[in-house]
Amino acid sequence: MDIHYEDKIKRIFDDMFFWDRIGVVNRSNWNITEWRKSDIRNIDLWSVDDWNMYGDRFNLHDLWDSRWEVWISDNWKNEEAKRLRNYVHQYFNKEENVDWFHNIPKLAFGREEYRKCIEKFYERLYR
Repeated sequence: MDIHYEDKIKRIFDDMFFWDRIGVVNRSNWNITEWRKSDIRNIDLWSVDDWNMYGDRFNLHDLWDSRWEVWISDNWKNEEAKRLRNYVHQYFNKEENVDWFHNIPKLAFGREEYRKCIEKFYERLYR
């Protein structure tokens, strides 16, 4: 079997998905200031593509130049993706930020079962 994806919690082998544990995010360590600082102005986290796209566009010596705010406002979807990648994803993947359920066994899903499970989750989340 080829492994298509694996991390500490979810593994995918061919058409099977395995969850080794389930938990809920504990927001007690959430830091709104750090989240804000994870935006496009955090040039330490820029990829090569970011440098190619934005390197000449902004004043990199003045992170409070108004062009940054205009870009953030005009490109909120891109900005939100940066904050998700730079702060939220990292936050969710730290042990101290998740309260794990200890009484739930490991779960295995076929591809279609997994899709239905995620669909139900989003239905309940967004109703």
